[in-house]
Parts: sequence; C-alpha cells; structure tokens
Amino acid sequence: MFSFFKKKDQDSPESGTHVSRPGEQPAAPAPAAEPPSFGNEGNGFSGIEVSNSESSLSGAEEQAVILHANGDCAGAIVALQGDLPRIKGQRHPETWLMLFELFQQTHDRAAFEALGLEFVVEFEKTPPIWREQSFQPKKEAPLPGNTCSFGSKLTAETAARELERFRAATSKIEPLRLDFGKVRELDSSATVELLAIWQLTKRFATPVQVLGAATFVKLISEKIQTGRNIPAEAPFWLLLMEVHQSLGQLEEFENLAIEYAITYEVSPPSWDPRLVPKTLPVKLAREEAATPSKPTGEGGSLALHGAITSQHSQSLAEIREYAARSGSKIVIDFEQVDRIDFESAGQLLNLFMACLQQGKNVHLVHVNELVLGLLRIMSVTELVTIERNRV
Repeated sequence: MFSFFKKKDQDSPESGTHVSRPGEQPAAPAPAAEPPSFGNEGNGFSGIEVSNSESSLSGAEEQAVILHANGDCAGAIVALQGDLPRIKGQRHPETWLMLFELFQQTHDRAAFEALGLEFVVEFEKTPPIWREQSFQPKKEAPLPGNTCSFGSKLTAETAARELERFRAATSKIEPLRLDFGKVRELDSSATVELLAIWQLTKRFATPVQVLGAATFVKLISEKIQTGRNIPAEAPFWLLLMEVHQSLGQLEEFENLAIEYAITYEVSPPSWDPRLVPKTLPVKLAREEAATPSKPTGEGGSLALHGAITSQHSQSLAEIREYAARSGSKIVIDFEQVDRIDFESAGQLLNLFMACLQQGKNVHLVHVNELVLGLLRIMSVTELVTIERNRV
C-alpha cells in the first residue's frame, strides 16, 4: 500500500524546497537584485564615466543624435518623443537625458519642466535642473559712446526701431559700436536693411566695433552653406563678411569671400583696410582681460565653447595646440559645447588616435548626452575617457 502522506522531514523532488537536516547549515538566501545605479550624487546621472560595454543607442536615439549633429533640434525632439511611450518603465536614461538637453538648447522651459515630472515617476530621482545661465546674457553696465544694441529678435517685424537708431547713429562722426550679444533670431529681410544702413558708415570710413560677435557669427554661419545657391541667403553671406571686416579678421573674410564667389558665381566684396579696427571692441577687451590664460601643463583643462562644426573649426585648432603642449594627460571640458557635426567628430577621432600613439591619455569631461551619442556612433568612446555632463 502506498501512503498519500509524506514525512515532514522528507524532501519533495517536485516542490524544490530544501529542508535542513540536523547539523546542516541553512543555505544563505540569494541576494536581492539591485536596480542599476548611475552615480552617487544629484539625480544619479552626473559625473559618471562612459564605458565601452554600455548598451548601444536605440534607433530613435541614433536618429536624434544624427539630426542634432546636422543642426535639426526640432526633428531630434520629435524622434525621441515618439519613442518615449515605448521605453517608459524600462528606466532607460539616455532618451530622457537627450530630451532634457534638447529642451535646454531650444529654450523650451515648459517642456523641460513637464518632462521633469515624468522623470520623477520613472526614476524616483530628482530631475535635471534648468540652466538659467545657458542662454540668458549677463547684465552689464551700459557701454559708453555711440552704441546701438539689438534685442533677441532681429526681424523685419520687430527690429524697425532698432534699425532706425542704427541709421541715426551713422550720422555721428565717431566710432560706432553694434551690440549683437542678445540676438538669437535673424531673418533675411532685416539683414538686407541692416546691410543697407551698414554701408552708410563707409561714407566717412567710420569704424564699426561689433560686440557679442561670437554668438552672432555662429547664428549667421548656420544660415549659409557653400554651394547652396539660394538668393535669399546671400544677405547673410554679405553680413558675415561685414562682421569679419569690423573685427579685423582678414583670413576669415577672404575665405568666406572665396566661398561666396563659388556659391553665387559673382565677385565678392573686397577687404577695406580703412575699416580695420585700431583697438579691440570694449566688450572683447573686457573679456580678454578677465579670461585667465589657457592651461599649459598637467592638471589643467581646455574649455571649449559653442558648436564644433566644419564652419567653426577654431575649437579643433585649439585642441591640437593644447594637445601638443600638454603632458601625458589631456583634459578637455565640453560643458559649453552644444553640438558637434559629423565632419568634426571624424577629425576628433583622428586627433585622439594620434594622441594615443604618442602615449597621451585623453579625458573629455562634462559632455552633454547628444554629443556623447555622436561620439559613441563615431567610436570615439573606444579611445578616450568620457564623463557625462552635470545635469
């Protein structure tokens, strides 16, 4: 006869439960799985190094990185937002961090804060903080002399009063300062009017000092492309040449003039030595006096600014110069770098390979998530140590 009952101290092969026998140490419980950790401070995503073993980008992330590298922030946002419902609940930070960076760069604080609320639910962490200083210009005392300042929008609809002040200022026989530091939007119609008034300064060879030149040159440069023969873009080319002339940048002027001639098949404007500034613009002089010299040895870092593109290759030259005079450790700070295009990323890859061959270790710090994505696509992360931006 078979019993339907088993002894309590007998193992059941079907139950999978082990019962301890006398003198036997109980088995230690298996450790509970811990959620992935991304850092030890802030919201947990800052100051961490990127390793080669990290998972590859998703299709949406890769598409967003490519669009951003080409200057299309709006398209990158659409690509990531479309994929956000699919990844919710997976605690996958890259898409979220890319969106935060895109909203920051496009100055969309409402969308940034709305995403922050969803982020808290997803990760149970504090979301990234909006960076006020990233786009708001510092308040400064009014500049002396004959100065015209332009607002954030330099368009035909909004800039009539400012352009009229510019016209009135050209009648004064004294150096003229044009402050473009706040300009974030520029259209073709306003550019045509601006150029027409600018020509009035040449009647008396009035020196024009351009303030806020770095951001203004970047804004104009993003509106033109060599070989793209669009008549409505011609004023941007001519305005950029005027800016280079006013800054005394002969090489940049001549290179741009050649590209203009190739694009439109016409003779470009000529360099006018009478208009070369005798002194630095007031604001530029202040900045140079206040800016410490770049580090020349171990322990220092090279801080870059703005976009690194084929049309703005100055940063690449700075990296080469810095790498040549640095020791075995090269540290480059990308905190103020918004974007890198594919051509520049390829040049960085070649440059860092050369550094490794010379026995130098390259560290990139404070890299934003979109730039990091491009460096991963281009395999730069296999050559250097990268630390994410503080968020």
